Amino acid sequence: MTHYIIDSKNYAAYPNVPLGGKAKNLFLLQSAGIQVPEFICVSAQAYTQATTHIQAQINARLDACDFNSLASLTATSQAIKALILDCDLDNDLKAQLEHSLQQLQPWDRFSVRSSAVNEDGAQSSFAGQLGTWLNVSRENVVARIKDCWASAFEPGILTYIHKRTDTRHDTNAVAVVIQRMIDAGSSGVMFQADPQHGIDKLAIVAGYGLGEGIVGDKVETDAYLYHKQSGEWQLTVNEKQRYLCYHPEGGTCEQPLAEHLRTQPVLTDAQRFELLQASNRIAALYDSYQDIEWSYDQDGQLYILQSRPITTIPQGHERVFDNSNIIESYPGVILPMTFSIVRLDYYHCMKGTMLKLGIPADTIDRREEVLKHLVGYINGRTYYNISNWYRVFLTLPYFKQRFIEYFEQMVGTDGSFSETLDDVPLSLIEKLKIAVMFPLKFLYHSLRHNHLISQYFATTSQIRREFEAIDLANAGSDELIGALQNFVDRFTKAMTVPLLNDFFAMFFMAVTREQFAKAGLADGETLVNRLLANQYIESTKPVDSLKQLINEVRADATLSGYLQNLQQQPELNQPDRLAQALTQQGYKTFSQQLKQHIDDYGHRSPKELIMEANTFRENPFQLLAILVESASLNQPATPETDDAGQQLEQSLQNHKRGRWLKWLLKKTRQAIAHREATRLDRGLHFSFFRTLLHRIGDRMVNENVLMARDDIFYLTVPELNDYRQGCAVNDDLKRLIELRKTQAQRWQQKQQEGKIFTRGSVYANTIPDSHLNLQINPDSLKGVGCSDGQVSSVARIISDPSQEMDIKGKIMVSETTDPGWVFLMTLSAGLISERGSLLSHTAIIGRELGIPTIVGVKNATRYIQDGSTISMDGKTGEIQLQNPEDKPTSTAAEAAVSEA
Repeated sequence: MTHYIIDSKNYAAYPNVPLGGKAKNLFLLQSAGIQVPEFICVSAQAYTQATTHIQAQINARLDACDFNSLASLTATSQAIKALILDCDLDNDLKAQLEHSLQQLQPWDRFSVRSSAVNEDGAQSSFAGQLGTWLNVSRENVVARIKDCWASAFEPGILTYIHKRTDTRHDTNAVAVVIQRMIDAGSSGVMFQADPQHGIDKLAIVAGYGLGEGIVGDKVETDAYLYHKQSGEWQLTVNEKQRYLCYHPEGGTCEQPLAEHLRTQPVLTDAQRFELLQASNRIAALYDSYQDIEWSYDQDGQLYILQSRPITTIPQGHERVFDNSNIIESYPGVILPMTFSIVRLDYYHCMKGTMLKLGIPADTIDRREEVLKHLVGYINGRTYYNISNWYRVFLTLPYFKQRFIEYFEQMVGTDGSFSETLDDVPLSLIEKLKIAVMFPLKFLYHSLRHNHLISQYFATTSQIRREFEAIDLANAGSDELIGALQNFVDRFTKAMTVPLLNDFFAMFFMAVTREQFAKAGLADGETLVNRLLANQYIESTKPVDSLKQLINEVRADATLSGYLQNLQQQPELNQPDRLAQALTQQGYKTFSQQLKQHIDDYGHRSPKELIMEANTFRENPFQLLAILVESASLNQPATPETDDAGQQLEQSLQNHKRGRWLKWLLKKTRQAIAHREATRLDRGLHFSFFRTLLHRIGDRMVNENVLMARDDIFYLTVPELNDYRQGCAVNDDLKRLIELRKTQAQRWQQKQQEGKIFTRGSVYANTIPDSHLNLQINPDSLKGVGCSDGQVSSVARIISDPSQEMDIKGKIMVSETTDPGWVFLMTLSAGLISERGSLLSHTAIIGRELGIPTIVGVKNATRYIQDGSTISMDGKTGEIQLQNPEDKPTSTAAEAAVSEA
């Protein structure tokens, strides 16, 4: 006898019986202990047995159907459905069905749902297209079974199957789920990954009454967006007018909602938490994100009604992109040339760093794909491919999790590491080699730290001498492109030492803060921040030079006026011409000082690592504007000398761990000083690349290859070399550049999140646009305090330092900064940045200048209004918004609740 009815008791005995996707998922959920309403399944064998004698007629109707004609589709559908509804059920099926329904006593109302063999799969969901009948009486179950079978031939499904190449009508047999009907108080759908806002968010739509009202858009609903990383909720609570409920005579009907429920959230806090827990349990059962239907009954019991894959999210590896820290150097949209250099930079320096830390070469070679993709380029923005950085740390033999935490602290991210992250496995021999070599190499290079830095500067000085020897005025494009390729390759490989130094800075900073805290010193972590400020770092040299120039202008009103007039003569906007004009006007000494500053520090400008951005060397008028504006302000007071060193000596006097703590502090200060020195040198060499690219652009315009000099930035270093060597896949560079210009214009219109989660091919994902509001009018914000001090003042939101100078005595608030913003930092009373960490350049320079500094303040530029008065504490990282009327407002429909 054929077993047509499958239930929880015999499911395991008949694993190959065709049940359809919906039924299989319900059995899986039930077996895992998920609360599912009691059900039985009429297998697809029953459908096949009942329709075998009419299959030829069905096929004939389908062959004759014009799928482009609605009339033909409708006629075909009606004819096939009539054939199916006229079929009789097998006597064995009737007997088994009656017996099974008896087992479902005392319930006498059921939902009868189609479960097609190809439904709710990874590629085809048939979502909402197959028939479902609710509130079905026991005596009408047989009729509804045949209705379910016939629903597989509705016009919409005929079209759906016809357009898909992975599904055929004759393989889409229909099983039927007969389930106890739930008297639902509320129902909804939960997406484990939101196809619209990003897979790092979980979305819930909820309404009152039966779920059919929600999925069928028959009733008003609320929306709940859960941010998986932050644990925060965003609620959209709408006014609700009706709900869907049982009809006394069968089926369903709409009813007006009670007045007191209309503006209340459908879900309580406890119910949202319970749904999250259910989602986590269900996630453990599947390899793909699920679309889950659920209901709460009148007693508040949660039931999962079905689960199916979200087919619109690509399948494959999960990747996390994070712009923390890297946005300091590469803010906003950057062009392809800059990204190609960034990508080569991280590839070469990470590969070299791993070799220096004792990772075997063959182990590194098997991670080429990881090393080639340490950074991402999404909508023109640069991101760390944070998943691949984690994979690098997974090669370490000891304290993997600790190093990952240190890395996250260094770059200022809240962490995205997953224990399920896939990686290239290490053999036993590789593990043994790394276990021995890594600690030895780490110790060896940390003790030779200064020697390594000296080697780095010797290498980069040689590159500088070779650059200065190039005859830029007469060299052709072939020679210049070759020089660019050579310098980029050599310099990015030399960057191994700064990256290794960053690892030392990351390690020693974290360990020093931990050890000072454990040593029982009063306010140990704050003391560390103060001690790190008491050193002279390379990044402040351009500031000192700039201050001297400002003082010269402040002392001579005539010079200030002349500098303003010079800016009206664009033909003088070149360092040599500007110096000549100043000398002729009688300002020879100032001209020499200005020329020396541009020669030494002209590359230290906003966006100095971005090839297409003009520094003070290319646009000295930008520097003149800063000098004139700064000179018009009162001279800033000299910061008071901090007695942190004296306090340390007193605290560590006779302390049993005093020498150890002093050594850790020394290594941390050493690494931070080297970090800033190499960062300044990096900007210098990137300026050499920029100069070469300008000359190459000029030559290629003369050769009629480019339309304008700056078009060169829409190409990449490899593309230039391929064009030079005769292996370019597209030699029509003008058309290629026009395409990329159009693309860049589209990118400029987007406001992009700092962290992006993708699955499968990255560009097949929907990339979320703009930050979401996560709080209701906060009275305070919190970040990472980096430089001690309390201040209350007017806030200024700064996005472009070249266009904003009114910052004297005010608190500067920005999404990010880069080292080229130092001149603004010196004028401000405090610094607040959305991005950054204790080791970011903003934090380091803020400490050194003695300016209260807070970094890592999420959405600071949204919540702090330009011109509002705020208070900040650089020690605790706390910010008070003092003017409630100035805070951004949220509509009731966009209210957000924070639940960490």
